[in-house]
Amino acid sequence: MKKIWLLSLLFGIILLAGCAKQETSMTPEPLTGEVSAKISDGMDLVSIVKNHSDEASCWTVISGSVYDLTSFIGKHPGGDKAILASCGKDATEMFDQKHGMDPKKWEGLMQFKVMIK
Repeated sequence: MKKIWLLSLLFGIILLAGCAKQETSMTPEPLTGEVSAKISDGMDLVSIVKNHSDEASCWTVISGSVYDLTSFIGKHPGGDKAILASCGKDATEMFDQKHGMDPKKWEGLMQFKVMIK
């Protein structure tokens, strides 16, 4: 009888913990304007981000998604140069070499996502 009671209690705690967990959406906002038109015309992502290649507007492609890193330039723990080196190009290899599959790094990157290919 004690085992059933303990199992029920454990199940209840797990259920409550799952309900309390906040879900965050990894889906970016719908695309509008010039950017969505370029994607629908079949333009590749690097062609889109190449015009955002400095500290005033820093966009990059990482693993098939576009990220606006402009606001992160002064906040990156590795310094400004690490972010500025990725502006306007595909930085997948650079990101993978530094961060690999570290889930915390990928989670942090999600807040900067502006589109998916």
